[in-house]
Amino acid sequence: MRARWGRREPQGYYPVSTLLTAEQYEGLRRLVDEGRYETFSEALRAAVDAFLESLEREGREEKEG
Repeated sequence: MRARWGRREPQGYYPVSTLLTAEQYEGLRRLVDEGRYETFSEALRAAVDAFLESLEREGREEKEG
């Protein structure tokens, strides 16, 4: 995939731009500084994964009644 600014992105990854609150930024920065994640991007991907898994779990629970 070619990003719009001309750089080639690793296959399977897509550039995303977002604004975070100071608290969100500091929380993610702290996780990286503590060594829980190697990079900021890795921490953000983990947060998105957890969010999506949570939504999927909610959907399954609603179907089960």
